[in-house]
Amino acid sequence: MEDGLILEQLMIQTPYCQLDPQGHIVVCSPKAERILGYSSADLRGKDFSSLCEIRQDRNVPFDVLLKRIVSEGEGEFEAICRRNDGDVIDVEITLMPLFTGAGKLQGISMLIWDISEHKQIERALKESKELFSSTFYQAAVGIVLVRMSDAVFLGANKTICDMLGYTEEEFCTKTIMDVTHPEDILIDLDNTKKMSCGEISMFSIEKRLLRKDGSSVWTKLTATSVSRDENGQAKYGMAVVEDITQIKEAQDALRESEERFKTMADSAPVLIFMTDTEGKNLYINKGYLNYTGLTYSDVLGTKWQNIIHPVDREVYLRTVYRAFENQEPFRAELRIKRHDGQYGWILSSGVPRYTPNGLFLGFIGTGIDITDKKQLEESLEKARIHAEELNRRKSEFLSLMSHELRTPLNSIIGYSRMIENKMAGPLNDHQSKFIQNVVYSGKHLLNIVNDLLDLSKVEAGKMKIAPTTFELAPLIEDIRVMLIELANKKEVSLLFNIQSGITSIEADPARFKQILINLINNAIKFNHPGGEVRVNIFMKEGGQWIMGQVQDTGIGIPQDKLQNLFSKFYQVDTSPSRSNEGTGLGLALTKELIELHGGKIEVESQEGVGTTFTFRIPLPMQIQETEKATNYETASYSSR
Repeated sequence: MEDGLILEQLMIQTPYCQLDPQGHIVVCSPKAERILGYSSADLRGKDFSSLCEIRQDRNVPFDVLLKRIVSEGEGEFEAICRRNDGDVIDVEITLMPLFTGAGKLQGISMLIWDISEHKQIERALKESKELFSSTFYQAAVGIVLVRMSDAVFLGANKTICDMLGYTEEEFCTKTIMDVTHPEDILIDLDNTKKMSCGEISMFSIEKRLLRKDGSSVWTKLTATSVSRDENGQAKYGMAVVEDITQIKEAQDALRESEERFKTMADSAPVLIFMTDTEGKNLYINKGYLNYTGLTYSDVLGTKWQNIIHPVDREVYLRTVYRAFENQEPFRAELRIKRHDGQYGWILSSGVPRYTPNGLFLGFIGTGIDITDKKQLEESLEKARIHAEELNRRKSEFLSLMSHELRTPLNSIIGYSRMIENKMAGPLNDHQSKFIQNVVYSGKHLLNIVNDLLDLSKVEAGKMKIAPTTFELAPLIEDIRVMLIELANKKEVSLLFNIQSGITSIEADPARFKQILINLINNAIKFNHPGGEVRVNIFMKEGGQWIMGQVQDTGIGIPQDKLQNLFSKFYQVDTSPSRSNEGTGLGLALTKELIELHGGKIEVESQEGVGTTFTFRIPLPMQIQETEKATNYETASYSSR
């Protein structure tokens, strides 16, 4: 009776189940019911294998498992249990065979324990270990574990081993001193000692580590203690190691570049400055200091504005501020006070600075001393004004003298013609020849005086043209009559051709006539006996231009002389034996007269073949056209 009570109490307090020899639940204690999540009625007769899956023997049939338990006396297993509410829990099961007095298998006794919480902790611990292991061994940075008492490495991940060229086994035979560059050992050991005794909990330094092959690598090392004894002494330490060789090389390269820039900037014969985004100076070179006599601190910020000449300050600052606002280059001239107290002219220019991603940083610029250039410009301007004044006086003098000369010349020519026409009495042959020479020389001198007068008027700006519409044919006829005698004398054919449809044009008739006479006269004078001068008048570009062209078959002009052909007083042939008279004013005056009309003249020539002068004058008025063409062709005496 007492044994039955004890068994009953055990059944209540113990998660106990009894199975029949086939594995069906016969009896189940309340505690076992709570673990399995079923009532006793639901559990009775239920197949044990439908509730629990043995982890170690998932694919082993129950009868085989039962034979093993019978032969071994009992068995302990971990299993997965599916509760009635759908949850899956971890359980630990102890199975023991039950026999009758005759030794026949009566059933199986089962104790079942809920170990879900324990298994969760176990899994979390395992995951943590796996995570640590993965982090430690596969981290992109080097990680080492050190025993603090003797500085021996207890562990090293793949990254640090690859970095230094060791296997993990090789690395864990080394100490901190073995892999530290000799020049960096003291600072490393000093920090390690402080961390070991508790003065600091961690430290970070840049140091060189030695590779297995003896070469070095720059690293950033961050170390911390991970365990301490009862006396507060660090037992173990862990360090994270980053390879910063490329960073150090880049820093060295940048430092070298900055030093090189500073050396070049300080040696440059210009003022160099660099500003922030607000226009305050961040850097100025030695040349800037030497030129201004200021100290480095004087020109930082905005104090540099104080050395600008008061007259130039507002304009220059406005230019600079506009450039900063628009982030665009600027260029300006200004005066700044030099170290000697005098003001010097500076050409200041600047360009915006940006980061690689386009962020505006400010400006970098230069200042070039242009004082000598400005003084030269001032001198040249004074010289120009003086030369213009002299030229004006010269033109006025020539104009005055031309007027003074023309009056007696006209008188001489007039009286000479009267004598030539025998109005004062008969002349013998010698007297007639003499008086003809006087008349010819007087006319020639008068032409020179007239050219000088016209040229002086042009230079003085007093030459005016009076455009009007005039008939072209009568003007051409006047020119032919005036020059036919000269053409006959030189035995040159003189031919005129006016384009069909042109009867009248708009220009200054007197000056237009003078242009043609000068060109034709030259073409006759510099032609060969038996040569030809052809004058063409035609229209171009839809009637917008009247074109004049004088072609000769004369001696031609050397190519190296063409560029000076329209210069005043220029002669192609300057030899004492030259056969043609002239002052070198005719073509220069012709060019000026054409340009006063808004036109242009060009020349083409080939020695021994001839020369062609072509000029154009714009026509503001419509050309009057008729269907009849006007053509003149006058041939002088010719040996052909």
